[in-house]
Amino acid sequence: MKKVIKQKLLPIVAALSTLMIAASANAKGELSDQHLDNVKRDIKMMSTILKTSLSDKLGKNAGSVSASYLAHQGMLFEINASRRFSAPNVFVSHDGTVFSSDSDSSFIPPPPPKPGAPAKPGVERELEELVEIRMETENTEHYFELSHHDIEDLEFEIHKATTIAESFGGKNIEAQREMRAAKNELRKKQRELSKQASKLERKARQVEREIRDAELVSDINNGGSDKQVMKLEAEMQELQKQLKIVNSEMVKHQKTVRKAAEKVKAEVIKKQQELAKKYAFAISEVVCDFGSGLRSLKDDKYMTFYVNDASKLYYVFKQKDIESCNKGKINYRSLLDKAVKYSI
Repeated sequence: MKKVIKQKLLPIVAALSTLMIAASANAKGELSDQHLDNVKRDIKMMSTILKTSLSDKLGKNAGSVSASYLAHQGMLFEINASRRFSAPNVFVSHDGTVFSSDSDSSFIPPPPPKPGAPAKPGVERELEELVEIRMETENTEHYFELSHHDIEDLEFEIHKATTIAESFGGKNIEAQREMRAAKNELRKKQRELSKQASKLERKARQVEREIRDAELVSDINNGGSDKQVMKLEAEMQELQKQLKIVNSEMVKHQKTVRKAAEKVKAEVIKKQQELAKKYAFAISEVVCDFGSGLRSLKDDKYMTFYVNDASKLYYVFKQKDIESCNKGKINYRSLLDKAVKYSI
């Protein structure tokens, strides 16, 4: 009985073994040396075409291109945007945002001084000053503050917007001038308000001491110096009025700073969106025109592009859609619409 069952199972086992060997061969064949050589050839060809196209359409913003192959998935091309837009690790705003550019090295803060070394004066020091004046009298207490965070944030956004404007060519020269003028005016206004407030504070403290001395003398002389006390108190009231005016100017200036920062941020976002669109359309055109010629990619595989700039966007194209675009069934814009787009 066992012999009969064994004879019946042998053909089945043999068939299963054949299927497993075939499947193993197919899996191995997909990653064979020949296949990987084809992948390398296609990646090299596509990278060259992509670099040329991006250079033609985006100029100095094209950046560099690197690529890799993901088994059972497809090709991944990474576009490292120009350092004018990438944001390495040089300028850091108080909230931790990082931005830098070679186009305006004078704006990059110097490295921190060595321990024990005297502080070096510089433009950045002006931005870090916190103007705070506290004046106390017997009846009232005044606080005047212009936060350096507001100044720092606006400087940061102006720098980004200026850099982006520069990279988009001559038509933005006027915008560059306006933003630099705004930056200079910002520093000038900050210094003026700081000097005014400091001068008034010193004068107020001096008058306050004189009032105390005059009151002491008046007590000793049984009221003989009351007129001097009244005169000094009147002077103190006038100083308080002037301090209120400076305080109002500071508050007004802070509002102007915030409004200007919002405007510049909006401009930066707009320029970044324009650049992202240029990248997307350039990629889609290249994929439509040349993607179907990659013999190492099958219909069920994908071409993925990662734009390493402020947008951090991924574009994933199906090889089947790429072939449809190449045959004229859809255009490159429709191909872009069909692509999976996401950012992480």
